[in-house]
Amino acid sequence: PLAFKEHVIVMDFVGENGYPAPTLKDAALTPAQLGHAYADVLQAVRTLTQDAHLVHGDLSEYNILFFQHKCWLIDFGQAADRSHPNYHAFLKRDLANVHTFFERAGLPDASADSVGLLAPDAAFEFVTSKKPLHTLAAFPALRKLLDEKRRSQPQP
Repeated sequence: PLAFKEHVIVMDFVGENGYPAPTLKDAALTPAQLGHAYADVLQAVRTLTQDAHLVHGDLSEYNILFFQHKCWLIDFGQAADRSHPNYHAFLKRDLANVHTFFERAGLPDASADSVGLLAPDAAFEFVTSKKPLHTLAAFPALRKLLDEKRRSQPQP
C-alpha cells in the first residue's frame, strides 16, 4: 500500500501501459526469482503484520502480482486487524497458502547456504516476532536476503 490509516488503504495500479502485472501463479519465474519472490512475500507479510497490524486474510498466488522483479500483494477485501478473533488463524492460513505455492513451484527448503522455504511455524514466528533474527539463525542466506529487502523498503 502507498498509505494506510484506520480502515482506508491507498493503493496504485501495478502494471505497465494499462496492462496489469501477472499474478504470481501466471509469472514464469526462474529458480533464483522464486527465492527472491518468496523473500518478498515474507517481508511484505511481516510489514503488513508489524506496521499496519493487519493480516491479508486471503493471500495466495492469485493475490500476489509479480512486477519489476518484485511481489505486490493485492485484494485486501478480507483483511482483518489484530483485534479480530481469527487474526492468527488467518495469518497461519495465508502463510500455509504461500508455502504450498512455492513448494509446488519447486522452491526447496531453506538451508544454511541457499534461500528457500521456512517451515510454516518458522515463517509465522518470522512475521510475528519483534526480533526475528533467531528464527533465521540457521538460514544465513535467507536472513541476508530478507535483511536486504527490509532495508530497501521505503520508510514511512
